[in-house]
Amino acid sequence: MNYLILMLSLTLAVLNLSAQSLERFVIGSAGFSGQQEDIQLSFTVGEAVVSSFQSEEIQLKQGFQQINVEEVPTGIEWPDYIHDLIAYPNPVGATLYVDVNTSQLFEFSVEVYDLSGQQLCQPTNFTGIPGNTQHQIDLVGLVPGIYVLVITTTEGFPVKTFKIQKM
Repeated sequence: MNYLILMLSLTLAVLNLSAQSLERFVIGSAGFSGQQEDIQLSFTVGEAVVSSFQSEEIQLKQGFQQINVEEVPTGIEWPDYIHDLIAYPNPVGATLYVDVNTSQLFEFSVEVYDLSGQQLCQPTNFTGIPGNTQHQIDLVGLVPGIYVLVITTTEGFPVKTFKIQKM
């Protein structure tokens, strides 16, 4: 009799079971999202690749490998008109100074990132004029730690990156 009750209980339990399901989602600690004309690219660091994308002009695969590329940039080349670019003091307290020595007028932007790649504030735009110019960046709102200062032209070309320690 006990065996019959046990078998009936197990049968009813199995019939009432339902599987759980989860939707795909990503929690990324760092990443980027950008759009230019008709192309939009978004990614997070550490996200597993689940699909590829291919059109007539580009093909994105695991690792974002681009095929048929004739020239691959291997480093950052300064524009010819920038002769020197320094950021000091390092370690820094409240104000960081960026000195630029250039032979022509140009616009550049300064961005501050934490070590996980998160942008901490809106880019600050500056104008470099011929000769030596000094620009100030206010870091009062940042907690002590290590940050990355990225300087790019307003066209988006990287110029120089600094590792800054905030005291």
